[in-house]
Amino acid sequence: MKKSFILLAFIFTTLVPKVQAADNVVPVTIDSDPQGVTFSFTVPNRGFSISGTTPARINDVPVGKAFVHFETIEGCTAPKPQNRTMGQDTMLNFFGRYTCGNSAEEPTVTIQKPVTPTKHISARVSPSQLEALPGSTVQFTVAVHNDGAAIDTPVTVRYSFDAGQMSVASMPNNARMVGSSIEWVLPNLAADATWSTTVSMKLASNITVSNVHAHVSASANGVATAKASTVLGTPSLPKTGFGIDGMFAIATALLGLATVRRRFIA
Repeated sequence: MKKSFILLAFIFTTLVPKVQAADNVVPVTIDSDPQGVTFSFTVPNRGFSISGTTPARINDVPVGKAFVHFETIEGCTAPKPQNRTMGQDTMLNFFGRYTCGNSAEEPTVTIQKPVTPTKHISARVSPSQLEALPGSTVQFTVAVHNDGAAIDTPVTVRYSFDAGQMSVASMPNNARMVGSSIEWVLPNLAADATWSTTVSMKLASNITVSNVHAHVSASANGVATAKASTVLGTPSLPKTGFGIDGMFAIATALLGLATVRRRFIA
């Protein structure tokens, strides 16, 4: 039975002026909760403008001060416009969270003294491709966004995986291994700011499952506040044996018999 794989892609209208080859460019991702909302993205001082729907990835964005505006949804409060200055050789991530209906009050957590409200953090993890063969290397993007007020205490980010399914191809900077997890400790995370990094993972060559999973979690003030997971498809390679080699041998034998029979009749 043949298996068919369908790749879903988000298509958005692009209004992008030409960028000089010598310009420094970086990729940008834009996402929201809920997804599927319209946004506009500009880098005014570089004459760059584009619009689309979330989630989206924009490659080759010229370095400069970037602005994102999210559309208004009926019955929801849209996230405020965001702007950040891009650095060279660094992926920039934007995330907008809509507040719809009656939202519950933010919980509080007591950490000795004084009583401190739990910080609102969102986390994401995504592979660079939908599928990968056993033994190949895949890049996973880990991102954490501060949806609330500024956090002036350490934020711990942890990327977890099944050591039987994959291993670390190269250790990221400023990270450490904790069991089957990679951990980063951020000194702080400003309000409406996003921290992201890329993890290079090598899939085991003997994977027997059709999907592998990766997880990310983030905590502030020692309190877990965000978790996210992703799935990477791992299609099996065709197995050799009688299925192919046997059929080839049978076909060769039948061809030989047909040749002998023609000579005998002649």
